[in-house]
Amino acid sequence: MSRERLVYVITDAPERNPWRRLGQQIREALRPSVLVGVLAVPVMAATSIPVGLILGWPPFLIFCGVVIGGPVLVNLVDLIGARLGWPPLSWVATQILTRRPAVPSKETRVDE
Repeated sequence: MSRERLVYVITDAPERNPWRRLGQQIREALRPSVLVGVLAVPVMAATSIPVGLILGWPPFLIFCGVVIGGPVLVNLVDLIGARLGWPPLSWVATQILTRRPAVPSKETRVDE
């Protein structure tokens, strides 16, 4: 005679630390907003520069647009330069670093 055993598996047991689940939910909810902010805010700031110049905004607001939209402006300058046949900015930066003399740091021992 065989005895069968019945085993219950509880899959939706409450978590011991409810704050961890709340933190995960908040992170999941904010992730799209953060991504949009990281991508859209510099683009909008770069767009605000010509708009601000046309509408006569105060110089402080235009400066804020330049600072926040800096990465976009650098990429736009690089793209325009590529259209004109100039070398990419990464190549220019590499050439500047290779041609300039190395400055000894405090950790570098210099023989006198």
